[in-house]
Amino acid sequence: MQNPEAGGREAWHVREDADARLASVRHPDLMPFDLGGLTEDQRAVLFWRKAVLDAWQKSRALGLAAGWSEGEATSHFLTTLPARQELALPRGAKTPGRSSLFNWLRDYRKAGLGGLADERWTRQRDAATPKDDRFLAEVQRLYLDLRKPKLTVCFDLTRYKARQEGWALRSYKQCYRFIRKLPKAVVLKYRGGDEAFVNDGERFIERDYSILASNEIWCGDHHRFDEWVSHAGKHVRPWLTAWEDVRSRKIVGWTIYAHDPNTDTILAAFAMGARSHGLCEWVYVDNGKDYDSHALQGKTKRQRRHHIEYDEQRAGGVFRSLDVKVVHAEPYHGQSKPIERFFGTVEERFGKLWPTYCGNCPANRPEDLQLRLERGAAPTLEDFAIAFGEWLEADYHGRPHTGNAMDRQSLAAVFDQNLKDKRIVPDAVLAVLMWKPSTPLKVGQNGVVWYGLRYGGVDAALFRWLGKEVVVRVDPANVARAMVCDVDGRFICMTRANERLPFKASQAELRKAIAAKQRGRKLVREYYDQQPRLHEDTVGLMIAARADENRRLATADAERREGPTIKPIRTPLDDCLPALQRALDAPTKAPEPVEPRWDLLERMEAVYAAEEEKREAERAEERSTFEYPWEKFRRQQEEAG
Repeated sequence: MQNPEAGGREAWHVREDADARLASVRHPDLMPFDLGGLTEDQRAVLFWRKAVLDAWQKSRALGLAAGWSEGEATSHFLTTLPARQELALPRGAKTPGRSSLFNWLRDYRKAGLGGLADERWTRQRDAATPKDDRFLAEVQRLYLDLRKPKLTVCFDLTRYKARQEGWALRSYKQCYRFIRKLPKAVVLKYRGGDEAFVNDGERFIERDYSILASNEIWCGDHHRFDEWVSHAGKHVRPWLTAWEDVRSRKIVGWTIYAHDPNTDTILAAFAMGARSHGLCEWVYVDNGKDYDSHALQGKTKRQRRHHIEYDEQRAGGVFRSLDVKVVHAEPYHGQSKPIERFFGTVEERFGKLWPTYCGNCPANRPEDLQLRLERGAAPTLEDFAIAFGEWLEADYHGRPHTGNAMDRQSLAAVFDQNLKDKRIVPDAVLAVLMWKPSTPLKVGQNGVVWYGLRYGGVDAALFRWLGKEVVVRVDPANVARAMVCDVDGRFICMTRANERLPFKASQAELRKAIAAKQRGRKLVREYYDQQPRLHEDTVGLMIAARADENRRLATADAERREGPTIKPIRTPLDDCLPALQRALDAPTKAPEPVEPRWDLLERMEAVYAAEEEKREAERAEERSTFEYPWEKFRRQQEEAG
């Protein structure tokens, strides 16, 4: 109890030497240090260093007491250190040297247990928790921006804000080390964008190709070449539509063209693959309107996306007719389609060899491209397509590949080895099934209308389908020719586009049109007179034709000792194969009608009118002899009075 020197009431005073915690200079053991941010291995190394430091102090004190010098005592301790079991090296630690012991002692006296911690441990901990440091958190927020600002700008802005907010300042090197330790995936996502993150930072799903068979799944897509070609007097960048066999990565079908891709180009490439390699079981396509169209799948994209009900039995589409199932890739995720990798190979090994290569972006465009185009270095579209086909067979299909389940074999060899079943259809059926089908159309007086063209106005086969729905398939090579089927896919007839009569038609053109109209009237009368004889039993002929086709395929399969099993695919057109073949073999242009004789036509009209009056009289006589029950009852009542 003492009185203060400056005066005042008495108070208790405690000397500094009463307890170490009261000393103005703290003992190293009492200096605080947070172990929460260290791993188990780091903590083990930290306490091991403290134990080594204590053992060295004791050993050095005993040596000095025995008359040794400080250097001799320290050397003796380092020599015997590996043999001491209680000081065995933990994981991640190294045997210290003389300088390390003195550095540990200096750091321990200065900062306590925290002085023995490696500086890299604390930097890693600080970098892992940027929210604890407002300065580093602000630098990170400014740096992770899609506008990609420089770190120096982010540092200057953060330093200005820190002075206003009163934050602790950091040096530029600390910020640089902190940003460099950010995960690459985070930088790609928030500084490069979603596409950069998906391409280089996101984990991708690996697929097992070894469990697939050839022709089990085909993947289709479009690609625009990075080359300029000459077509129709101007320079264009051609398009490629291709189908790739997923198991072997072989390009089974493809087509090159100068216009935008559509359903017709998809069907052309698919037909090429079906003729040369057989049909696949599944197709793997994206969600674009051309692949998700009614012509291919029998339903529209809107029906599939919104689960709108539709008749499965009446659904058309090329894939349904060929018994090919469809699976769609993940929307807006091109990496999920295996064929995307092939397009990159095309540009690297084929596209860059052309003098008119323009690059995949303006930054990669050659400086002399315009000069080459002006000098006529651009190849024609036809030459470009021929060269692509030659490169595909010689280089891409014939070169050994090192991909998943490829075993450094060529694509052609892998395809042949894994082809178990080859699904085929007759050539005539495949040819017309590749014609794009329409939605169900109603037959009118002048036939059916499809994309502004009328078909079948003078075809007798469509006479019985007036007012009913049919499906039209137009020949892409000649839009004037089309095939008409019922809604179940069965063949009706081959037809042509209707011819329109001009207002200033000649006498011959007028007589030709009137003759076609007269044939329609005659068909109506013949149908009425010969109705019992219209039915023809063609089931036996169809069965016999199909049996002959099956026997031919079985004989061809027996002659092949090795190879895939041939599996014919049944389509709705198989029952009509003979009629379809005759229609396809018929002349492309319809025969000219016979010039009518006007005198005979007038006499025929009179005969038809007399016959119609005779039939009307016969019907009146039949009605007079036939008596309904209520008429008989009324007559009997009248007779009874």
